[in-house]
Amino acid sequence: MIIHEKDIANVHTLSIYKYRIVANVIDYSYIDYNKWLINTTNSDIKAEDTNHYLIIDTIYNDAFIHWAYESAIYLLLFKELKQLYPKIRLHLKTQKQYKRVMCEHFKIDSDDVVLELSPNNTCIFPLPISSLNTHTICDDYKKQLNAFCNYIRSSASNGGNKTVSILLMPRQTKENYLANNRVYNIQDISSKVTEMPDSVILNTDNIKSLQEQIDLVNSSKNIILTAGSAYFFNGMISNSANITVLGATHHEQQIRTYVKMAYSDSIVRMRNTVNNVSNSKSFLYDNIKGYLNI
Repeated sequence: MIIHEKDIANVHTLSIYKYRIVANVIDYSYIDYNKWLINTTNSDIKAEDTNHYLIIDTIYNDAFIHWAYESAIYLLLFKELKQLYPKIRLHLKTQKQYKRVMCEHFKIDSDDVVLELSPNNTCIFPLPISSLNTHTICDDYKKQLNAFCNYIRSSASNGGNKTVSILLMPRQTKENYLANNRVYNIQDISSKVTEMPDSVILNTDNIKSLQEQIDLVNSSKNIILTAGSAYFFNGMISNSANITVLGATHHEQQIRTYVKMAYSDSIVRMRNTVNNVSNSKSFLYDNIKGYLNI
């Protein structure tokens, strides 16, 4: 069967979320950026025997910002469904460190996250409205993304105090989406920032919890990071920061092309000052120091 983003029949609503319920799912895929393709069996199941699952992983779930803004936005739905179905589990296509730390931050127990579907199941599929690759955006998606962003921002524990002068965030090297991997030479910037008081270099590959990252980003007056996922996610976390985006040519095209990316960009700019730096083989501190508020 196919569930389309514009389906209205048999749609369930829970707060700001709309979803379809499908029994006896064997496997599924997210196709054409706006449909679930679902294979099922015809076996009968008894309500008391069913295994409930929330399905969230889309086409590019192996790319961080796609997973965050297409899939992780439904972690709040999982928490609400848990009240209706206490034994419900979250089904993922693959396991990644960023999925683990995100689920932990949303207080989802690791035992509730699975990679296999048991027989006699009842699966819950959010309507497929979240793909960043489409050229449309609906009010439901805006509400869901805003709820996700507000949950993360509200968990910051620093009280808004800007105790870090400059936060430099090199591009991570682990779990990058291979088809879109990039290298940024920021050695000159890194060496200068290292010598500055109240400045921090955060390699997100090494963080153990999302809370650590949220608190540090929220505490920073100036943030230097790379284009793409780092900008969209950390820019969403930050508040009243001066953000310098290295290699912004990469995502400026995305923002012009995809309306959901443009909306995400507007969320960042609503709360921060953004300075875009074009692509370069090597990024120099002297070329960006004018953007910093120090």
